[in-house]
Amino acid sequence: MPAAPNVFANKVVLEWQRDHGGYNYKYVEVNGQGHGAPPGGHKVGFEWLYGFKRDPRPKYVLWEPVLPYKRMFYWLWWEKPVAKALIKAIVKAPNEIEIDLAGQPRAGFRILLDDALVDLSKEITVREGSEVIFKGIVPLTLSTMLMTAAERYDTQSVFPARIDLK
Repeated sequence: MPAAPNVFANKVVLEWQRDHGGYNYKYVEVNGQGHGAPPGGHKVGFEWLYGFKRDPRPKYVLWEPVLPYKRMFYWLWWEKPVAKALIKAIVKAPNEIEIDLAGQPRAGFRILLDDALVDLSKEITVREGSEVIFKGIVPLTLSTMLMTAAERYDTQSVFPARIDLK
């Protein structure tokens, strides 16, 4: 592989980290290996990777959809994602969520919830900017569990409750 596309991608990822925070990331450039394993084999990369644990319920989510069929990202659902829209969602306090839909209409957006993210026995407040767009108790539904289970086939991505934004 020529290095140029990877060097460019690394630069973009580092800019995103600087501007938005984010995850652990490591870029290592190895020349002369083609598509072969780097020195030390793939084990080195896997050992680094396995030093981290996935957080399926991050309190801060930044989503820039690319593929129109990828409707779920962590605890956000968008029925018809628009490429390049930058969606931000933050759990600001125990049961308060702030969302920035980047000027997109609310219809088709869902906030997926469970007790790992919020206390479902209490009222949830969702704000977009200074406007409260939802306030209330969110019911548990089998349909939400089935919808999220079918989307990802990942037990850590199943949610029992949702808020449909309007």
